[in-house]
Amino acid sequence: MSSETELIAVSTLAAVQAACAENIALAQSFLQAALLANQGKVQEAAAQLTEVHDQTDDLRLLFMAFQFFFRTGDMTRAMGITNRRIQIARREDKPEPEARALSNLGLIYLTLGEHTQAKQCGEQALAINERIGHQLGIARDLGHLANVYELIGELDQAENLNYRGLAIAKSIDAHEMVAGKLANLGDIAFARGNHLQAGKLWQQAMELFEHIGVRKWHTQLKAKLESLPITQVTTAKPAE
Repeated sequence: MSSETELIAVSTLAAVQAACAENIALAQSFLQAALLANQGKVQEAAAQLTEVHDQTDDLRLLFMAFQFFFRTGDMTRAMGITNRRIQIARREDKPEPEARALSNLGLIYLTLGEHTQAKQCGEQALAINERIGHQLGIARDLGHLANVYELIGELDQAENLNYRGLAIAKSIDAHEMVAGKLANLGDIAFARGNHLQAGKLWQQAMELFEHIGVRKWHTQLKAKLESLPITQVTTAKPAE
């Protein structure tokens, strides 16, 4: 499976490999499932994960299982695993993984159309990351909250949150996140009918994704750009 369509992200795969190097129980089974998923063998990966995901408390392995089930549309399993991650993180006093899990839970609720619950989870995650000063987490949470506001039509709030997250992402050189924020701001501009601004932002996002070697969103952004009137598509200055 190409990087454009990978189910298990490179960073997630690296975390599972680290668990294998530490000889964490069942880590090899999770790694095998991840590799199967990225080879397009989704049913085999699902069967492998179904056997082992409830037999570990390792948060890295459970995040990988969440990512797989969420991206393959099994929200029931994704939610169950995420709630377990929250419980484990709280028991082990690990606020950063707790915030990440709450953010993921919000994403599940958002996918299910439960906007109130999605907003509550996002706000809880943001509060934890602000308390511990985790800048990457703050930027991520601001983006997730922006998505909630965008979907309920509160575009000013969505735009403000995205710009706050963009500033933080730039300050810590989180280039993939910067590209994601630019793409989201392009979506908001498009929703407002500002096609010229949308095209510039999408172009910046696509160029930055290409620069850092992330192909996953290339097809989607290219299609968005091609859907604009030809006069609206300009070559944008690369994102800083």
